[in-house]
Amino acid sequence: MTVAPGADTLFVVGSALRGGSRRGATAALGIVAGGLVHIGFATVGLSALIVRSALLFGLLKYAGAAYLIYFALRTLRARDDDPAAPAAVPVSRRSIFAQGFLTNALNPKVALFMLAFLPQFALPAHGPVWRQLLLLGGLWYGTSLVYLVALGLAVGRLRRLGTPPRRVRAGFRYLTASIFLGLGIRVALPESR
Repeated sequence: MTVAPGADTLFVVGSALRGGSRRGATAALGIVAGGLVHIGFATVGLSALIVRSALLFGLLKYAGAAYLIYFALRTLRARDDDPAAPAAVPVSRRSIFAQGFLTNALNPKVALFMLAFLPQFALPAHGPVWRQLLLLGGLWYGTSLVYLVALGLAVGRLRRLGTPPRRVRAGFRYLTASIFLGLGIRVALPESR
């Protein structure tokens, strides 16, 4: 599940392609920090409350959808990092970390996944369930951290071999924006039962 391509992978790859290994690793750290919010919520039972409360779930859902759509539009408007082009306004690593954090923390699908998936592996006979959920969530995001940071570092190193052609960069930008826009629309749509 960790290596399945998705919004997290695209965000890390895009950040590394635009800014190098450090930005890719920073994006990964932001994503994992956002996931820790969901681990904390699942551990103390807030995720169950959010899922049971239509208002709270709706607020989280639409905030997440709005952020994903905003990120897609911002990605579309971004300029390529062309060495011949005038210098663009640099994006700080703090900003990349915050974007990764918000992308994951505002995604209600992650909260639903935590509630649907992790409890299957928690057994009351093995101690407090909250402790097991904390451990399982920590293991999940620990493996995600290793994978995403390694991915960001690898893509950043590949970037050193040379800047991809403008068409490749534009294609990746459009693909990334399309996926984030699709995810935002999907999150905003009502669930079919």
